[in-house]
Amino acid sequence: LSERFEKELGLAPSDETEALLKAAKSTAVQTPPTAATPSTAAASKWPWRRALPAIAALALVIAALVVFLARPSAVSATPTVAVLPFDNLGEDEQDYFASGVSDEILNLLGRQKQVKVLGRVSAAQLADPASSLATARKLGVSYLLDGSVREAGNRVLVIARLTRVSDGAQIWSERYERRAGDIFAVQGDIARAVASRVAQSFAGISPQQTSPEVYDRYLAARQLARERRDATLQEAERLLREAIALDPHYAPAFAELSQVIMLRADHPTAYGPIPLPQARAEAEKFAKQAINLDPNLGEAYAALGFLSLSDETSEPYYRKAVELDPQRPDFHRWHGQSLSALNRFDEAVAEYKRAVAIDPLWELNYDHLCGALKLLGRDEEASRYEEQFLRLSTDEGAKLRIQEFIADSHFDLAQELATARRIFQLYPEERQSRFKLASILGVLGQRREAAQLMKGDAVATAILTGDWKAMGAAARRLGNDYFEYGRDYWNLDALLLDTDQSKVIVDLYDAAQPVIARGQLPQDKVVNMTTSLALLQNGRAAEAQRLWARGQQLDSQMPDVGLLHRNREFSSAVNAAFHGQPGVLLAYLDARSRARPLELAELPAMSLRYVPLYRPVARDPRFDAIDERVRAAINREREKVGLQPISREAWISDPKALLTKN
Repeated sequence: LSERFEKELGLAPSDETEALLKAAKSTAVQTPPTAATPSTAAASKWPWRRALPAIAALALVIAALVVFLARPSAVSATPTVAVLPFDNLGEDEQDYFASGVSDEILNLLGRQKQVKVLGRVSAAQLADPASSLATARKLGVSYLLDGSVREAGNRVLVIARLTRVSDGAQIWSERYERRAGDIFAVQGDIARAVASRVAQSFAGISPQQTSPEVYDRYLAARQLARERRDATLQEAERLLREAIALDPHYAPAFAELSQVIMLRADHPTAYGPIPLPQARAEAEKFAKQAINLDPNLGEAYAALGFLSLSDETSEPYYRKAVELDPQRPDFHRWHGQSLSALNRFDEAVAEYKRAVAIDPLWELNYDHLCGALKLLGRDEEASRYEEQFLRLSTDEGAKLRIQEFIADSHFDLAQELATARRIFQLYPEERQSRFKLASILGVLGQRREAAQLMKGDAVATAILTGDWKAMGAAARRLGNDYFEYGRDYWNLDALLLDTDQSKVIVDLYDAAQPVIARGQLPQDKVVNMTTSLALLQNGRAAEAQRLWARGQQLDSQMPDVGLLHRNREFSSAVNAAFHGQPGVLLAYLDARSRARPLELAELPAMSLRYVPLYRPVARDPRFDAIDERVRAAINREREKVGLQPISREAWISDPKALLTKN
């Protein structure tokens, strides 16, 4: 017991306790006499009864210690371990190997039900020794695991330390020196040692093994992929292909390559130039091969779900990934996205909250959670999470992105623009920062500057420069991805209708039917009011009405709260206008333009008279006042950032140019 006392708590029994124990052991037990009064018998049977209070106290101490060490206590029931990035002490300046070792230990510990692990992004922010313990306490972390990795020739030395957060005591340290090829055994040893220190039982931990050459490439690729830039993603792809060529049985490399290829797609939320259908077809092969090689690899199922970019078809794969790796915050976040696509919003919120709980300093988790909460009208709860992140995080870039999100949700275009410019200055090569800045400029009517930022994007460039013929051609090249993501991209669907290119939408709709029949595209993806209008304009009224009715049915299933409620109101008003009740739509637009006029602003900026869904009311004299409120609101935001106001003439433009002249 003393040995465990020292090992688990870093303490030794006091001198008084040792003396008391010695006295208890040395006291002789005497045989009682045959005849005695009850009181005499009791006294002679237990001559050391005067020591009972002290012995009872010792017993309580020992019992408490046994309970502490032998059962899950308040601390050990659900201890949280933060695995900090290990330091690289080798000759190579690249730190991917050291960080890869700590990542693998984190992943291995994450599979243990008795141990909770802090997410990688949050753990990285605890690496500063000056503030690590204080921040860890704020996050409810029980233990910090840190260490170092030194490579020399074919040898690798790993030193790991486990620190108790409550008092900063180092309760365990170990040194592992092995051949480079044994790094998997080292990782497993460390993970087992940590699990045994913070939990009373644990399952077998066995990382998948490969050669040092393959593992080195895998770790380097994974580090590069996190930078989310096409140049680094391209290099990650090259390294992973080399790893697979060297070891065609190493499943993690196949799963990682599948995700890297999808990240290199030309989807607006991705980072590269590969046409989405091509990226998806290739990535699918690698994801399926990963599952064939290791049916219990959560990363492989996540890769399969990632093929459809977290829409409703990906939900079963993400659910499986979460089951296999329940402590991966990105898996929970992706699962939440797929649940949102299925209109299972409360379940999605629960998944986003799990992601935040695991990795409370990763701003992407908050972005999704707060967005979902606001959809459901839970704005105050969303604000609390936003404040929590800004209070806890030390990542200035991440804090800026949350501040940008807050400004966007409050329709504060001026603040959003200032924040987006700052983010773009910090990350000029990041596609998302470029796209976000261009979008805000587009809403404000700064088309030329937005077009400069979006060079290389065929759809955005065609729209921002008013090249309608090129826009139609770019839309056709999207194929089925028009319905996946392209329809709303830069207001593409409305502009196709406005430029007499509704046939493009109808042709894409027809081409999608065999894909829908094969189950590769959900039927409801093509259900939209603009698709219905396109069918109507091309003489297919029956199909148009069927799609319109299905859209109304889907809208009626939306919760009657928050942004979802406003979307539902809008859809109902448009439906009424196209079925002989234009006053309903006019009343809706009038109310919105008075309360939140920027909610009606188009991207790129243009007069509301050109929005196809407003055609039933666009010629009503009362509509001009609605349009003017939107222009005035945009001009107020422009004034805040030092831009000249958009004149009425420039705002209206003309039916051929459509977009605001600026």
